[in-house]
Amino acid sequence: MKQDFEKMKNHNLDCPKFPLETDEIMRWEAIIGRDIPMEEIQESKLYVRYNTKENKIKGIYGCLMSHLTLLESIVDLKIDDACILEDDSESDFIIPEELKQSNHITYLGGWLVNRKMKDIRKPVLEKASLKKGINELKESRVLTTRAYYIPRWQLAKDLLSYIHKKKTWKAIDIMMSEYVTHLYYPALSHQILGFESSIGNLQPKTNHMEY
Repeated sequence: MKQDFEKMKNHNLDCPKFPLETDEIMRWEAIIGRDIPMEEIQESKLYVRYNTKENKIKGIYGCLMSHLTLLESIVDLKIDDACILEDDSESDFIIPEELKQSNHITYLGGWLVNRKMKDIRKPVLEKASLKKGINELKESRVLTTRAYYIPRWQLAKDLLSYIHKKKTWKAIDIMMSEYVTHLYYPALSHQILGFESSIGNLQPKTNHMEY
């Protein structure tokens, strides 16, 4: 977001090889949830628990719509080889050739949890079997949408189709984790700590270096 000047500054330091924008690097302007009227959100397909605070609802919706509009732009412009990084994610890495040749969307970082939400706080047994490179998840999922890679624009179109067919929407990371089942190990991008979340207004203390 343009308002997050410290995050923008940190990216310059974090990735000195690249300016903020070039022909290959684009800064996508996020949708600011707190500026969206609650009436608009209530008329959307987003479902949240009845006791969710308004600020969090707006943050969830803003994040959701930011990713959806970005995916729509990738499809409209037919952009291949797209690496999506949120503004609190490290960007100083090179996309491996294995990812460029893949036929699926792949997480490059995030928080690995058990697939069943009731087991989210339990140890992730599948983590022990992860190998270097691309892994297909069977019993776990990645939460957060901080870093993911789309080798071909048609895959973004398929993800959008999956989301738009749903009768109700959840947070974008929950819906993506239902659909995207691959991750790259070890994580290529890690969270830059010390910044408040635009959703929960918390400062994450763990960057899940190895998911």
